[in-house]
Amino acid sequence: MCGELAEDDNRDVKVAMLEKMPNLKAMYNSDDGNMEMLYFKCGKATFSSFADGSETVTF
Repeated sequence: MCGELAEDDNRDVKVAMLEKMPNLKAMYNSDDGNMEMLYFKCGKATFSSFADGSETVTF
């Protein structure tokens, strides 16, 4: 797998992450400046299989 990491400053993304992982709410707040959300851009992954060969996916 390869690609670039990019920062997502969208507050809604931080809120959604804390909703999916409520145990982190005791340590983090979407507005405290201690959270950084990242995503892959220009990503490429190769999935290999003995039975079906390999498949490369670009995202």
